[in-house]
Amino acid sequence: MPKEEVADTYALVYYIFLLLGTGLLLPWNVFLTEKEFYDVRLHVAPYYRYITENFMSLFSLVFNTSSMLALSFLVVYQKQMSLRSLVLQPFIIIFVMLVSTAALAIRTDINGEIMGKLSLVSLVLMGVCMAFLQGGIMQLASLFSVTHIRGVVSGIAVGGLVTSTLSLLSQLRIEPTPSLSPSIAKNTFSIHSRLSLASDDPVDDAAKEVAPAAFLYFSTAAAVVGLCIIGYWAIPLLPYGRYKLLLAGILDDTKERILNTYDEDFEEPLLAVVEEEVRVVVDSGADRHGDGSNVGRSNSTSSADKGAHTGSTAMAITNPAVNEGNDASTVARAIIDDVTSTTVVQKRERVFSAIISVERDYTVFTRTWQKRFAFELYCLSLFLTLGVTMTVHPGISAFVCSSSNAATTSPCVVRGGSSSDREIVRRLMGDLFVPLIFVLFSLGDFLGRVLSGHGPWSHRAPKPLSLLFYTLCRSFIAVGICFCHVITPTRWRLHDKLSHDVWPLGLVMSLGFTQGHLISTICMHAPSTLLPTEQSRYGPVTSFSIAVGCCVGSSISTTLSYVMQMH
Repeated sequence: MPKEEVADTYALVYYIFLLLGTGLLLPWNVFLTEKEFYDVRLHVAPYYRYITENFMSLFSLVFNTSSMLALSFLVVYQKQMSLRSLVLQPFIIIFVMLVSTAALAIRTDINGEIMGKLSLVSLVLMGVCMAFLQGGIMQLASLFSVTHIRGVVSGIAVGGLVTSTLSLLSQLRIEPTPSLSPSIAKNTFSIHSRLSLASDDPVDDAAKEVAPAAFLYFSTAAAVVGLCIIGYWAIPLLPYGRYKLLLAGILDDTKERILNTYDEDFEEPLLAVVEEEVRVVVDSGADRHGDGSNVGRSNSTSSADKGAHTGSTAMAITNPAVNEGNDASTVARAIIDDVTSTTVVQKRERVFSAIISVERDYTVFTRTWQKRFAFELYCLSLFLTLGVTMTVHPGISAFVCSSSNAATTSPCVVRGGSSSDREIVRRLMGDLFVPLIFVLFSLGDFLGRVLSGHGPWSHRAPKPLSLLFYTLCRSFIAVGICFCHVITPTRWRLHDKLSHDVWPLGLVMSLGFTQGHLISTICMHAPSTLLPTEQSRYGPVTSFSIAVGCCVGSSISTTLSYVMQMH
């Protein structure tokens, strides 16, 4: 790949894309990990019982449905939409939504009926906005380099790791009550349960208890999204960002895009125009005698040969359309009767246009079918990657308990032990075993995305079938998780052949690592499999593949969980 004419100083643009990736899935992670807040607030009377009892199922259904519809729209119409409408406007809507939710968190007088309606509307908006963001941010990153694409996918992992860690820490400081009845124990979060036993008005007390933490949580998320908005505005203001957007034709400043114009700030030619002098020797005496053999004889010399032409071709290609018709037949003839011969000088221009440095191999489309359909196979691998993950995580992995846990039905209970046991270890092997699994999955996902920048696949696109084989091999990890110590509301049919605690922790972390590595690798190299005229497909089609994989995997997980339990 040619050296960039303008460098990304201090990697500022890269860190902006890392921030955009963090904010991309942050609303999803925040809403997902704040189950305690919704579990309490949706019970404030009057409330809809169906929404209250099935909120997490409705959460996934509403979000995934709206996201799928929005991505289907983008696949067809993204070419007609600007990056501003795909990135900036969705971020602004999400920012307003998070600020509003933070304000609602401290309004404990709002009943569960209103809260349920507002929450479902927020989920619809979040699904649509995040679909637009997935397509827009990945499309924007593809205009820069594979490093910046990796920055986006690494940022997504950072957001998941931070939110899952905060969720674990917030639950760690809450001491559960092991002696609760089984019906109350089904509530994963114990604040509500303890207050329900100790107060005459337990729901109101619980709502006031969770309000400050929820307000801080949603406010922090809104602040991060606000930083994402500032980062998006800053990209065209930075030298490297402005340079790449000008080359891609994204900026609307006509002064920067007219012919024979230079970028005055950085002195980088956008369109280089080279003048050539064409000297035509016309022998008028021979022409008067009817010979005409010397008419049109020319000797061309170009001022570009003195170095300007050579320097331009390092970053430019000749525009053939400009040179059509500039042959000897178009050179004006000088008919001078009083002299024997004369030289007529005519100037012509040769235009060179800048090339966007995007990793691309045009010969790939003239080779094997594997390379001709590389983009489709990459998207299939994305679909299978998310499908395999969602089949077992979090639908089944959320029911895995420590092998030393005494629970016979979900959820995991606090591990019993001697007084010498350390408190944190006791909790991690007990009721916090599942939150620990979530943290390890996010950590593996983050490491996989980071390490995708190393090794042979970081420099060249992997073969599509090799990537597909790698994706299918992950199925064995998913199968292994099903044979761990799974504790469901009713008895799990499969024997816990991998009951030792090392197995579920290692398998879940491996599942996250391979997912992060695959997603990052595919997203980095997928643009190189598309022709320049098809680049607009990259963002929406890859995001659509991810969304479909999540939906299909979730459906399989629901069916598998039902079939594998004894009813």
